[in-house]
Amino acid sequence: MFEKWNRGILKYIDKPLNGQTTWFRIPIVGWVIPPEKIDHILIVKNNNDSTCIRVGTDIRLDVGSHFPDVREAEKGGFKGIIHLGEKEGPYVLSIFGVTPKGKKILLGERTVINSRTEILKKPEFFQLALTNRCNLSCSMCPAHSSSSSWIGQGLSINPVVLERSLESLRYYAKDIKRVFLSEYGEPFLYKEIFDVINDVHEICPQAKISLTSNGTLFSEQLIKNIIDSHLTDIAISLDAGSKKTYEKIRKGADFDQVTSGIKKFIEIRKLAEKNTPEIYTNFVLMHSNIQELPDYVRLAANLGVDHVQTVNPFGIFEGDQEELLYSMPNSDNISQIKKYEIKIKEAQYIAQKAGISFSLPSFYPSTPGTECLARGRSLVSISPSGDVYPCCIMAAKGPEKGLAIKPIGNIIENSIGEIWNSEPYIHHRESLFRGAPPNTLCLQCPRYYNI
Repeated sequence: MFEKWNRGILKYIDKPLNGQTTWFRIPIVGWVIPPEKIDHILIVKNNNDSTCIRVGTDIRLDVGSHFPDVREAEKGGFKGIIHLGEKEGPYVLSIFGVTPKGKKILLGERTVINSRTEILKKPEFFQLALTNRCNLSCSMCPAHSSSSSWIGQGLSINPVVLERSLESLRYYAKDIKRVFLSEYGEPFLYKEIFDVINDVHEICPQAKISLTSNGTLFSEQLIKNIIDSHLTDIAISLDAGSKKTYEKIRKGADFDQVTSGIKKFIEIRKLAEKNTPEIYTNFVLMHSNIQELPDYVRLAANLGVDHVQTVNPFGIFEGDQEELLYSMPNSDNISQIKKYEIKIKEAQYIAQKAGISFSLPSFYPSTPGTECLARGRSLVSISPSGDVYPCCIMAAKGPEKGLAIKPIGNIIENSIGEIWNSEPYIHHRESLFRGAPPNTLCLQCPRYYNI
């Protein structure tokens, strides 16, 4: 917004936006020319408290390009942080340029809405990784990346961490909507899994309980135990429509065994006259398997599963970087999905004809909203070691190429309430709430851009 003011002063203020929702503090940046006519910027809140921001400390070449004839235009910037009160509701910010003689010139007003409740609300989703042991070596799994030295690989939760994790659930029991009992391992390798499922259900009976499995351990007895448990839904990884492609991706698995296990699961559940847990099949969309997408949907429908879903690989681990079909912002990698439009439409037609739900992700980045697809603003992810992260991607990415992604806390050392309300966790949630990246890893993650 550019306007002429008296004495030849021009203004350009790009934050805060009128009506913007914020929390506690908000960045103020802008530009005033000519800089020699302004001593400082004064921000007044609700005609009461004021904050001074000095001029000329922020280099604004982008704004300077709008005024090429103005001397030292790029040196007229200002930048600062306005601390709002803790009281919720609207704040009117009046922005003044103050001349060296002390005269105030109104540059603009903005109304921002302080929303403390949104940032401090309790977590709604918990991910409790019981084990990171796995009986497969899938090509796109971060645990098997050639550059990873993941300390969590092969680790199972011990009784002390488990009890503290269950205490964390009790602390927020009334607010929890879903509990995930898997991360990067095969959850049914954890022998006490059904005891944990029962404990979770007893603590928060209204919450859904979910997990992801590779389906290789589905004996008849295990299937009956699953159906008799409080598990709400289970996603079974099935990344191909043929034995050859599946076993190339899911290294160590037997295609016939897994598909037979899924079929047996549906049959036993039907005999038990139950409709839970709901069965999803999960397909990671990659160059190496997308040609089989129609066959995958047809196979899943014939097996009788409840939902057929597809997801994009993360693309931030070495094992899957060559497999991406989507594009990221400011990336040389252009979305390849157009090449496979016919296959996608065929898969959609098969699902529609079979009367089964079929989900596809986006392949193009969108502007980050107030939440990411990994639920980074409302999730607590607890690793088998007790480390707490806002999402499981951070937990797995840390060791790759020496990149240190530190946990926000550990439930052995601090209570979950202390961790959730700590400054690092609040900063993470507040950043997402404003549509800003909490850290550099989020900028690399497709889930941040709704992919």
